[in-house]
Amino acid sequence: IYFHGGGMAVGSPLDEIFTDLITKYGSECMVAAPDYRVGAEGGKYPAAFDDCVALMKHFTSQNHKLILTGNSAGGYLTLKSGLLARDFGIPIHALIPIAPLTHIDSDGSRGESPSCKKHGGFGWLARSNTLSQNALDAMLHCWVLPADREADGHDIRKANLAGLPPCTIVSFTGDCLFDEGKAIHEKILQAGGESTFISIKASHSFGCVVHGNKAAAEAFRHAL
Repeated sequence: IYFHGGGMAVGSPLDEIFTDLITKYGSECMVAAPDYRVGAEGGKYPAAFDDCVALMKHFTSQNHKLILTGNSAGGYLTLKSGLLARDFGIPIHALIPIAPLTHIDSDGSRGESPSCKKHGGFGWLARSNTLSQNALDAMLHCWVLPADREADGHDIRKANLAGLPPCTIVSFTGDCLFDEGKAIHEKILQAGGESTFISIKASHSFGCVVHGNKAAAEAFRHAL
């Protein structure tokens, strides 16, 4: 199951990564991508979570072995869906989040991370034509209404990460989200879980499209 990116506000499941996954693995497995509800279309928190759980339950009922992956906000949904699957008793074989974000930054802590200070920039696009902190915050706040920004459930940093399936996290050194991916990897290990961290020299935008799939190929092959 592939979760598309777009800051939980925009995006389409029929993007180039989905097409690439079908090309690479379509002869060995089914590749599905949920059209989960996004903020710009009225899909406010926690609607996307409900959509992801429904899809996982659907495929589990057909005895499929599930591998979850996604880039950026899709990486966030990969991790969150892994937690929801654990809580609902849905068996998941592996998680492969690519350049994941982990929270909506209602406390302003994202801007304090070294990777965000170095690569976050200002405006819609930051340095090296990559994702900026401003753009990410605008998209995420479109998804979570002000009344829900302190609610439990959407901040993966605060979640109990014990019991997650084996996880391979791919992050990019030129990405403002690099430190988030690394930190969640370390938290999974601290919780007694199995996690591998892959660091790739690339920006967020370029890495998610090209290097993310290339770097994750071994993890996909191992999971299959």
